[in-house]
Amino acid sequence: MKRMHIIPAVLLMLFVMGCHVHWAPSPLQGMWHTDNPKYAKNFLRFDEDYIVIGLGEDVTPKAERIVKIVSLPVAGSVQYDIESVDDKGIHNRLRFLYTPANGGEIRLSNPRHIVWKKGENL
Repeated sequence: MKRMHIIPAVLLMLFVMGCHVHWAPSPLQGMWHTDNPKYAKNFLRFDEDYIVIGLGEDVTPKAERIVKIVSLPVAGSVQYDIESVDDKGIHNRLRFLYTPANGGEIRLSNPRHIVWKKGENL
């Protein structure tokens, strides 16, 4: 009988802690751009196991293997905290808020006012 009380408590604890995975969920997979002039030549690309960061035409895009993704529901959106590792073994972290509205939008933790939209090019 006591065991039946433990199961809901464990499930609630897992929900509150967020979900931990090591691959990009399908709504994130693909190319992301912004129409903000300062970052218009930059992009983010999420593959199942990698994140690729492009910082302009003259800079080689940087691919990093996803080590862990923590997701936490936040008022109709999902906050993602992605830990990745580059080819030199350096760990990096990317935090952003994903909203499924308008075909999907990402707002990085800094600068939060910039909206990134999914698509090959905006």
